[in-house]
Order: sequence, then C-alpha cells, then structure tokens
Amino acid sequence: MATRRADVPDPRSARTETEFVDALRALKDRSRLTYRMLAERAEARGDVLPRSTLANALTRDAVPREDVVAALVRACGCDEDVVGEWLEARRRVVSVAAERDSEAAEAPAATAPAVGATAVGATATQTPAGSFRSARTRSGGFLARAGRMRGVRWAAAALVLGVLVAGTVLSALVRGGGEDRRSADRLPPEGRVTVRAAHSGLCLTEGRERNKRSDRPLAVQNDCERAAASPPVTLLERVDDGIYRLKWSHPEHGTGCLAVDEGGTHDGYLIAPQSCTEDQPAQRFLVEPVDSPAEDGFRLRPLHSGKCVGFVDPAKAPGAELVQSSCTDSAEQEFFITARPDGAE
Repeated sequence: MATRRADVPDPRSARTETEFVDALRALKDRSRLTYRMLAERAEARGDVLPRSTLANALTRDAVPREDVVAALVRACGCDEDVVGEWLEARRRVVSVAAERDSEAAEAPAATAPAVGATAVGATATQTPAGSFRSARTRSGGFLARAGRMRGVRWAAAALVLGVLVAGTVLSALVRGGGEDRRSADRLPPEGRVTVRAAHSGLCLTEGRERNKRSDRPLAVQNDCERAAASPPVTLLERVDDGIYRLKWSHPEHGTGCLAVDEGGTHDGYLIAPQSCTEDQPAQRFLVEPVDSPAEDGFRLRPLHSGKCVGFVDPAKAPGAELVQSSCTDSAEQEFFITARPDGAE
C-alpha cells in the first residue's frame, strides 16, 4: 500500500479528467517548486520533463501523457507506489471519458448550429481576466478522442476539407486584393523588429497571464521602451511568400517560435513561445498588409486557422495577452512592424 504524505492530493478521488488535472495542479502547488526546479528534479531522476511541456500540461484540461504524469509525481517527491496510484487514476478517468464519448457518438445527431454559433464541443467561458476562451470538453479537447468515436472518418474528412479550403483562402490573401489592403509589394522588414499594436501603441514582448493561471511565458503587449530594454528580441523570419515565423531570441532560453497554443483552430487560444519546428503551421503567420483602420499596418493570421491575432480584454492594458480570434476590422488586430534600430540579424 502506498504511503502518502499529508500534503499530497489523493488522485483516486478524481472522477473526471478535469478533476484529475486539478489534482495535478494541486500537487505542483503544494510542492512549492517552480517549473524550472521540477524539470531539474525530473532530469536528476532520469525523466524528461521540459518546462514548456509541464506548463502546457497544467494549463489545459486534457489529461497529460502517462510519462508526463509519472515524471511530475516523482519530481514532487513521491515514491513509486504513489506514482502507480496516479497512473491508475489517469487510466480510469480516461476510460470513463472514452465511454462517455462513445455514448455521445451513438446518440441522435443534434440540429447543426447556425453560422456564427458556438462550435460543438466548446462553450464561451469567461476567465478571471475578463476574456472569453474556448473551453475544452472534459474529454480532453476538440477531436482529442476522435479515434475512439464512430465519427472519426467524418471528422478526418472534414479536417482535410477544412485544410484545403483554408489553403485556398490564404493563397488568395497572399496574392492580395481587397479595398483595405495595399499591394503585396509592401512587405514587413525581416530580422530584428519591433511589433507595435495599432490600438494601444504598446509593443510585443514576453509576459505572464494576468489571471495568474500559470507562470509560463506568453506573448503580451507592454511599454515599448521597456520591451526594447529587456529580452527577448523579436525576429521576423520569412519562410514563403507572405508567410513568416515570429521568433524570440532570449539570452537564457535561446531561440523559440511564437505559436498558437496546442495548434488550436478556435477563438481564445493564447500565443506562446515554443521550440521551433519545421512545417508547423501553428508557428507560421500570414503577415497581411492593411490600411484600415490605420495606414501601413499588418494583420497577423495563423496559417493553420486563417484567423487573426488580437488581444484579451481589457485589450488596451499593459500586459494584455495576444490571442487568436475571428478576424474583424478592429485596430486591436492591426500591428505596425518596423526594423529595430540595432539592425537585422
């Protein structure tokens, strides 16, 4: 029988995937260890637990992989018996969720939502910061368990069709057109750049979630002088016609790429740095020249979704997080991109 310290949550009480992830968060919080300390402790025990992986695992509703759960529980100082309890609890809640998904797939289909309605499997939930994010279902996210559902072939076909349609739309955007868009000849500078929000005059830099849900690095806006004086340095790298990667160069953490969290395609996913990966659409942005509502601006459109990058409300506040959202004509989705005076890399 496992010997559990009084400060270690009991995973056996978790009835759903959400409750299981909540228990993991409580375990981390009660350990009083930072992500860096947990990563170092995991490495000392022979586990692999990058800080970015851990941060993502604890800020989403989907249940982390078994190896991530085991590494985290060990890093928090638990013995192998307790690790086994956590893994068994994980298998149980995942199994229950799979059964629930299967039953839902067999139920009569509901009437399709009207255009513009909330997507199936997601609801608009308000975070403490006052923003609306796409809430994942307790089964672990959009299409996370499609492989266990009878509708998997339909979902795959729909996904392929969506990618083809998005590719066609983005190709048209790259070629230019539209009353509020100048010629595609107007390109952003490459190398070291300053990215300034048109609606606030604040600049892209690193920050944290204002609602304190995590302490992981995120893309936010802040005072431009402050942003220029502290890392990371923002780099714009062209990868194709009109398509760029936004990279951050940090003296301590190296170079990473800004990306839409989890590669999500719905509104509400934050923009955060991660390791650069070739052919990762969520790390690529269509940089679209626009002249409305402000002249000489650009919109940043994640390549995988075709949506736009804007800000979490209150959108003019320093520290407002960059977020994926449906495109509008708002200045909150327009940016000025200029070369940094210290030159291009």
